[in-house]
This record gives sequence, structure tokens and C-alpha cells, in this order.
Amino acid sequence: MLNKNIDKLKNLLDNLYNTYDHSFLETDPLSIVKEYKNERDREAAGFITAMLSLGNVKAIKKTVRSVLSVMGKSPYHFLSDYYPEKEPDKFRNISYRFYKPEDISLLVSWTAQMIRKNGSIKDFFLVRFNEKDPDIGHSLSGFVKRIRALDAAPFYKHAPPAGKGAGHFLTDPEKKSACKRMNMFLRWMVRKDHLDFGLWDEIPASMLIIPVDTHISKVSRYLGLTSLSSPGWNMAVDITNSLKIFSPEDPVKYDFALCRVGMLNKCTNGKDPDICSLCPIKDICVVRENFTKTNT
Repeated sequence: MLNKNIDKLKNLLDNLYNTYDHSFLETDPLSIVKEYKNERDREAAGFITAMLSLGNVKAIKKTVRSVLSVMGKSPYHFLSDYYPEKEPDKFRNISYRFYKPEDISLLVSWTAQMIRKNGSIKDFFLVRFNEKDPDIGHSLSGFVKRIRALDAAPFYKHAPPAGKGAGHFLTDPEKKSACKRMNMFLRWMVRKDHLDFGLWDEIPASMLIIPVDTHISKVSRYLGLTSLSSPGWNMAVDITNSLKIFSPEDPVKYDFALCRVGMLNKCTNGKDPDICSLCPIKDICVVRENFTKTNT
């Protein structure tokens, strides 16, 4: 970690955590999952929601609602009895960005197969889980490989390659992907507080890796939590290890708050001192500090 102001950074992170609480939930796709009360429904809806969480939050939520509305009141019960070969056109009218209807249909089919194979997504994941690993990376990679081995019919003969169509859902730490959406889903399922559900208590929160997107990448670099510039798996691990200094048992607790700082435009690119003066991380931002030094 680059930032040496440990005490100040600890206070800042805790203040952000307390500030950006459940009252900001509507700025996140998680708000849709919260509408379900049954644990199995939250797990099923959570996986589909997380996998579709790409781009603008408003557009994400619109697409997710379109998918979940087909499933009725209980996504879990729908998926337990969903066989796409019998109803291949169930999601034919839903597309999103570069995801075609067959990609979204395959995502739903994969989710259904996980539930039928092991009873729940959690139990499907736990097949490859090893609590002795230093973090969740190896287990997540095994989870992705198990999904890829599931039936892709009738939409594809084989699972699309990583990064293309439905294959884009299956990001893998072994491929150095940041795995933002997979890590976000795990955060929702494993952690427990005013935001996250804590449904998978077999997995300790200390093993989670922060979901890195452009917002987390930028704000983390500005706070000196990482010196890496490429938002991949190595950066995600580096940021998480820095956060463990402040919360060893639950480093990913700061994810939601740090993301709000970026996505709500509270943090700019550090080049305008007037705008920076209003930023919630201004007092400890390494970019602003360097900017001030070079312009005085």
C-alpha cells in the first residue's frame, strides 16, 4: 500500500462506510435482489442480477426486471422446473448491450442447471471451495469451470468462449480477469450487514476479493491502496490486501462506499483543485496532494 497515513485513511474509510449505507441502495442493482424475502430467491435473482450488471445502473435494472418478471414471484421455483429445450423462446424478446436473447437465455439455463444439480447455487459453488486457500480466487475459478461444463443447448452447441456473448459472464481469475461481477455476487451472498445478505456462512468474508470496476480502480489509486494501473485480478487482490490492514476479517465491507464515491461523481480526475475541494476523499487523496505540490 502506498498511502502511509494509516490512521487518517482508516477514519476516512469508516466514515465512507457509514455515510454510503442502505439509503443509497437505489443506486445499485442490489436493490432489486432486496425485494425478495426468501433466501433461495435472493440467491437465484442475485446471480442473474450480478451477471447482467454491466453499464448504466438504470439500464441494468430495466433489463434485470425484464428477465425476472418472466419467472414470476419466485425465481427459485421457476428455475427449479425450467428446461429450456421445452421453452426455448421464453426470453426471446430480451437483449442487453452485446448480449443477445440466446445469451441471456443461456445464463438463465445455467442458473437453473446449477440449482437442479446441487440444490442451490451455494452448494454448486461449495463443491470446489477450499477454506485453506488464501482467498476465494481458486474456488471461483473452479466454480466458473463447472458452469462452463454445463449444457449450453439449445442455444449453443458449446459454451461460447470467454469474452464473447454468454461466455462474457464466465470471468476467471486464472485468466487474470478482475471478475467484478462474480466477486460482487459473492460479496452479496457471503457478507452480512445493512446491505449484504450473509447467506453463505460456510465462506469467511476474509477470503473475498473486492469487485474492481473503473470506479473502484480510480478511487483506490487515488487513496494509495494500489500502485497498479490495470484493473485485473492482480489489482483486485492488491486493493483487498490493503483494505485488510483496516478490516482483516471483512476487507470488502468498503466496496459499496468506495464505488459510490466514483459513480456519483464525488471524485474527479484530480486535475481541478476547485472540484477536488468538495471531494469526500480530498484530505488523503495522493493525486490531489501531488497536484497541490506541483502547482504551488
